[in-house]
Amino acid sequence: MQAKSLHLGDVNGIAYYTVHPEGFRLVTTFAGYDGKPVRFETVLLPGQKGVVSTSGASRVDAQTVAFSRQGDRVLVETAPVQTQ
Repeated sequence: MQAKSLHLGDVNGIAYYTVHPEGFRLVTTFAGYDGKPVRFETVLLPGQKGVVSTSGASRVDAQTVAFSRQGDRVLVETAPVQTQ
């Protein structure tokens, strides 16, 4: 997978993975609200999933991005999260 740009509301980031003997090492980095980067790292085995989300505000639904490994591929899904 080439690096993929991500957008979670007002937060922008990038994700990529590298192949290691223990699994696919997924690295996701977002520019935090205060300008400091926030990094999420995990190792995905076949069939595993990792999720990153932002909280919603009064007029804005929360956003989520999910990474799932299916065989030799990593799928990326983004969607708003319904808030009450």
